[in-house]
Amino acid sequence: MMKPKLPESTIFSFFLLLFISFGNISLLDAQPEKDPNKFPVGIAEGSYDRVYPLSENLSRVKKGVKFGFVNQEGTLVISLIFDKAADFSMERARVSLNEKSGFIDKSGEVVIPMMYDRCWSFTEGLAKVKLNDKYGFLNPEGEPIIPIEHDEAQPPSEKMVLVRLGTKYGFYSNEGQLSIPLNFDEAYSFFAGKARVRMGNDWFYIDKGGRCIEDCKN
Repeated sequence: MMKPKLPESTIFSFFLLLFISFGNISLLDAQPEKDPNKFPVGIAEGSYDRVYPLSENLSRVKKGVKFGFVNQEGTLVISLIFDKAADFSMERARVSLNEKSGFIDKSGEVVIPMMYDRCWSFTEGLAKVKLNDKYGFLNPEGEPIIPIEHDEAQPPSEKMVLVRLGTKYGFYSNEGQLSIPLNFDEAYSFFAGKARVRMGNDWFYIDKGGRCIEDCKN
């Protein structure tokens, strides 16, 4: 199983969340204060069950079980038709309908077909997708950059993508080149310019060229 390396700030935030939750103040249930610079204006009270912060000048809204999008003035610009929706990233929002997922643009047009079992939002110019229990990555035009043939994959980190095929791990570049072959028995995503990997019983660190740079045995 992949174990992406977590920054210390993420670990601190996790324990802070536990502390607050045990104090009967749940951050997961908290509603953010509606800063007019972060939320659309002009929405009548009760128009939607939930209004999310603006992202790329559009805001997700939910009414009943459906999602749509409003602009900064609170005007509904993408109809409430989706079963699931995420914020816009790189001019694309991942949406789901009838248990299939794809991406729309800011006009609401489907620009990456809703044919995938699951999609993730764009990170570093790539979107992770799942199809028939296999994983790969698309660019904003919907072109496969990393083939949808892997058994596991992590989102890009420092322009490198960690994947697993069978029992072996390796790394693609964000351009779709297999930069580091799938030779490792276990691996973490890149962090601070290096990735921790295991071959057999030996753990060590590699650089983006696949060279051992720390804890090398030879």
